[in-house]
Amino acid sequence: MNPEAKERELDRLMAEIQAVLAGKRSPHTIAPYDAIALTVSPSQTLAQVRTELGDCQRCNLCKTRKNIVFGRGNPSAHLLIIGEAPGEQEDRTGEPFVGRAGELLEKMLTSVLGLTSEEVYIANVIKCRPPDNRDPDSCEVSACLPFLQDQIRIIAPKVLLLMGSIATKAVLQSEHGVTRMRGQWHEAYGIPTYATFHPANLLRQERNKVYAFEDLKAVEEKIRASKSR
Repeated sequence: MNPEAKERELDRLMAEIQAVLAGKRSPHTIAPYDAIALTVSPSQTLAQVRTELGDCQRCNLCKTRKNIVFGRGNPSAHLLIIGEAPGEQEDRTGEPFVGRAGELLEKMLTSVLGLTSEEVYIANVIKCRPPDNRDPDSCEVSACLPFLQDQIRIIAPKVLLLMGSIATKAVLQSEHGVTRMRGQWHEAYGIPTYATFHPANLLRQERNKVYAFEDLKAVEEKIRASKSR
């Protein structure tokens, strides 16, 4: 595992333990899924995670998918973008964020962050397309989440950007979607995390583009600050 990410996770755990000892919080509020970041082998790679995923049969989506959509981009990226689930074109090509939503994401990255999709890493919570683009159910999310967690820990980005309510709820373990959670920084796996609207939403609801622009500017500032340390 990236030493910097491991150090961040250790610092987070120590801070939470100190808060418990000081009586400022309950030990039950320490998120257990964050702690497993410390157990990942330093030699584990994205290729090994993909191999472990294999021809996944862990949920019923395997019966209707065409391709597993694992992820793409720079494995050492400062920014990891997490979407919801593959759509029809993603299912056909095996790559996340293609088609109109992918084109819009590319424009957003270039115009606001000065980055291309090849300079970030892009993945989804769900690796297979749900039929008729329905929302994935809790069992499907649970089956895929460990592989996303491995991707996060191996890449060890400076910032996580969650696009859409499914990604927001899954990664932040929250009951609230993106409308409630955007506009403020959160933390997941010891990494600064921000939620914004999915590009597919922006294609339907253009009024949300101004909020997405604000969100990306916040992400840009956070990444710039992390590089200057």
